[in-house]
Amino acid sequence: MIALLMGLGLAKRVAQVVAYVAVPLLVLLALYLTLDASGDSRFRAGRAQENAAWKAAEDKLLRRAATATTEADRNALAQTVEHAAKVEEEKEKVDDAIANGSSPFDVLFGSDGVQAGQGR
Repeated sequence: MIALLMGLGLAKRVAQVVAYVAVPLLVLLALYLTLDASGDSRFRAGRAQENAAWKAAEDKLLRRAATATTEADRNALAQTVEHAAKVEEEKEKVDDAIANGSSPFDVLFGSDGVQAGQGR
């Protein structure tokens, strides 16, 4: 290698520096760049896999949330219907009290200060 470099017109000392320092540095640089490119591609592949896992977890969470919302809506509907029936019953009692000339507050709170339907 040194003889080849000297044949190209380099001095012996320069040819030795090139052969023993520059060529190994170029080999190391090529190796480093190859490893770096390989690492970058593996990182991108891992990042894509990570994003896919996050997307799958998000989809699962949204499905579970939709199921929970549907169940909660069913429960809330039953409670809303029950509450509406109670309110309608109270309205009828208040209207009867007004028609009979008594106080609607007695219907809502009772004459002893306890709300009707609550008991003690």
